[in-house]
Amino acid sequence: SDPIDLRPLMLELNLYESVHSPNMYGNLVIRDSANHKQNAPIIGQEELEFEISIPENETIDASKYRMRIYKVDNITETAEREQVYTLHFITKEAFKNTKSTVLTSFEGPSDVIFTRIMRDVIKTNKSLYIERTNTNFKLLGNNMRPYDFVRMVAKRSQSSQFESAGYLFYENHRGIHFRSWE
Repeated sequence: SDPIDLRPLMLELNLYESVHSPNMYGNLVIRDSANHKQNAPIIGQEELEFEISIPENETIDASKYRMRIYKVDNITETAEREQVYTLHFITKEAFKNTKSTVLTSFEGPSDVIFTRIMRDVIKTNKSLYIERTNTNFKLLGNNMRPYDFVRMVAKRSQSSQFESAGYLFYENHRGIHFRSWE
């Protein structure tokens, strides 16, 4: 129930973001001599918060929007009472995506549908960066996962500014994006 400071145990922290991934994810390699994995216990669904400074005076702040552990693996005993293991984590939105389905129908421009899915189904408070579309749809959720539904909408969308069809749906440290390829 009490927070555990993992900084003294941390060997490596990797955070991944890509325009080809709808969410950020990462892993944390820990050297644990206090057996936190059993004593805490770390079973998954625990939350991580951290802050990373990057070039150009920008900060990735995962304390406001915490990450969630979903897997513990690569457990290796390195000494008599010490083990090294990897904690894998994802954003809360990615976790909600695995637990939610889109049950209703949506009608209107693609960018409005995207906003409704993110705010009403995923229930995110993160910043949304949306490029306006000129495509209107009437789509049924049909028990799809929210991210699959958004990807389907993205493939069919066309920008109101540019000529090409197709949108990217991704998350980075600034927020969640729904933008055309251009």
